[in-house]
Amino acid sequence: MSAADLKIKSVIGFNGKVTRSLLYSPCGKYLVYPLGSFVVVKNVVTDKEAFFDGHTNEVSCVAISPDGNRLASGQTNLMGVKADVIIWDFAEAKRMLDSGTVMIGELTCIFRLKQHLGKVQDLSFSPNNAYLATVGGQDDNTVVVWESDSGNAICGSPAASDSALCCQWLNNRNDRLVTAGNYHIRVWQ
Repeated sequence: MSAADLKIKSVIGFNGKVTRSLLYSPCGKYLVYPLGSFVVVKNVVTDKEAFFDGHTNEVSCVAISPDGNRLASGQTNLMGVKADVIIWDFAEAKRMLDSGTVMIGELTCIFRLKQHLGKVQDLSFSPNNAYLATVGGQDDNTVVVWESDSGNAICGSPAASDSALCCQWLNNRNDRLVTAGNYHIRVWQ
């Protein structure tokens, strides 16, 4: 057996370094969290685990769409190098996990989005699941809104004069987004 044939089977632990990253699926049956360059999904009823394995560096943020059908994750990268955002087919991933498949990254990757330099700081799905908002890290500091069904960026802008740290859709509205960070809160329309 070669090293290339080795596959991860399970993990023990949660490092807690990534904020807002221990998530339950809307149905309450699945737990999702990042660990290194993997995103772990665990069925809390059967105790089975599976792994999204498409990132090339540490995962920096995760989000589940309100309908529970999509999962998005962002990563860190070297300064000046674009960091990936990956949109996964979470509905298919749950089916694969429940059938016993462990490595589900290649089979469930829908889009690999590249826009932010160095790090994806945060991401959030709109209440109607149509959009994904992403915020770049300190080297990038931009906010970008993507169509989650096509993977196309529809708008983007510098997030603030100082570092933006988080983004969230406002009050269940699909036309209002809030970014916040050092010394600012901005509402986008």
